[in-house]
Amino acid sequence: MATADRSRFVTAYTLMGFSIGLAWFVLAPMVPDLIGLYKTSLSSVLLLISLYGYAMVVASLPAAWWAMKSGPQKLFKAAVILSVVGLAIRALGATYEIALIGQCIAALAYPMIISPIGAVLKLTEHPKPRSFTGMTIGLLFFGMALGAFLAPALLKGFGTADTLWLVTVVNAIAGINLWTNLKRLPMPKAATQVHRPLLITRWSLIGLAVASISVMLGSITGEALGKLGLSVPHALALGSLLSALTFLGSAVGAVFLARVADQVAKPHQYQKVLAVLTWLTLLWVGLALTGHASHSTDMLEVGFFVLGALGNGWYSMALEASARQAQTAGAAGISTAGFSIISNLGVAIFPVFLGPLILTAGATWLVLTLVLMLIAVMVPLLTRPGTIDSSSSRTA
Repeated sequence: MATADRSRFVTAYTLMGFSIGLAWFVLAPMVPDLIGLYKTSLSSVLLLISLYGYAMVVASLPAAWWAMKSGPQKLFKAAVILSVVGLAIRALGATYEIALIGQCIAALAYPMIISPIGAVLKLTEHPKPRSFTGMTIGLLFFGMALGAFLAPALLKGFGTADTLWLVTVVNAIAGINLWTNLKRLPMPKAATQVHRPLLITRWSLIGLAVASISVMLGSITGEALGKLGLSVPHALALGSLLSALTFLGSAVGAVFLARVADQVAKPHQYQKVLAVLTWLTLLWVGLALTGHASHSTDMLEVGFFVLGALGNGWYSMALEASARQAQTAGAAGISTAGFSIISNLGVAIFPVFLGPLILTAGATWLVLTLVLMLIAVMVPLLTRPGTIDSSSSRTA
């Protein structure tokens, strides 16, 4: 693939991810306004935000299978249409039911764009695959963080409906840009052998731990700080800020720390360092939230930002490693889809069952959370350089 074509396609692809993240998390600070607009409950509005995660679990494998059979071009065109149409329906929706339908349609674009990233890596023959993976995930998270940060100002200046239309227009521009650059992406070459795609790899454990713990911390930090004695308004406001800083750190880490991996002589050793530092940062954050370590607001802000940066830099490297062990573009897409499915299953399960323990049994919560992350840390520590799963090379 020519360098200029690759550069233009990669830019269009990553900007589409950014626009999805922006349109997704612009909803987070709008929750009280949406409850009043739709005259519905908190749980119903939170479902609108959660739909993107559910869509990743349900649609990742079909999306990757489509990309493997026909190439990602048609899949990405369908994703652009679904995203723009769904967001437009959401913006038009005067009732909760219409907004829900629109959000369901738009959410399907998320796995259709992100899940087959392994296929895109193979087809573009990107010379710095970790940088590309980090840029894609990083801009998605940067869009999420920017949506959360800008939404209050946008609501004040434009109102709810116009804010929803604004992110829809941004998404449409990004979608048109991606559509016009799809011709630059090569079609998959016909394989001389049919390889059995490997859906679940050892690297998926990293996605499960990092994603679920990040979301869990964002969900419980306000309540945990309240238990430590902060006033309810202060605890909730600080918890919201720390969650946003985690997203921002995730974006920075995915873009810059993953890029470093393409520059170092031994990226496998670098991933081990990121894994251990992530665990140590989680240890301090956990000790602070359970009252076992002294802390200040500034220390917490730095800790949450660093945890997001280290964790998502490591996450991006693990996602790329999951794709790298596959032998074909289609198989790589299946592997990264499996990575996304496991990550989002973790998000659906662990915050719900593990998170409440921080209020009733803080020490137990801390130990279980650290053990979950430790299991992920052991993946790079126990993996030899250049090792791939033998099952990825078996023929059907």
